[in-house]
Amino acid sequence: MAENISPPVETPRDFANKSSKPALLAAIRMALRVESSSVRYNVQSINRNRYIATADIPDYEALKDQARAIKERSLRDQPELVATLESSVRRNGGHFFLAQDARAASQYIGEVCKSHGVRLAVRPRA
Repeated sequence: MAENISPPVETPRDFANKSSKPALLAAIRMALRVESSSVRYNVQSINRNRYIATADIPDYEALKDQARAIKERSLRDQPELVATLESSVRRNGGHFFLAQDARAASQYIGEVCKSHGVRLAVRPRA
């Protein structure tokens, strides 16, 4: 009696590593291939509801432009804003650490937790 061997089926877990652009594109293609109709329905629903909600805001486009300008100004002035934040935190008795990258931030947080005897730390979802 011969066994019926099916080819391996791709699952989203096969593409869970999104650390590079090619991996991310593969994950997106997989999602579209597997869940195309669901993804399309959700995107259409989100867009439709956004259009309905923003139609009730009389100056939506102006507010959107204003928000974009604030974002651009904040990015331009980021060094000054970080210095102001640091000054405020220190003035109010806090500690300030500006990590150069995620690894340095994780290392610093680990050191702070160890020095305070932390046994459990919970990271909020991003």
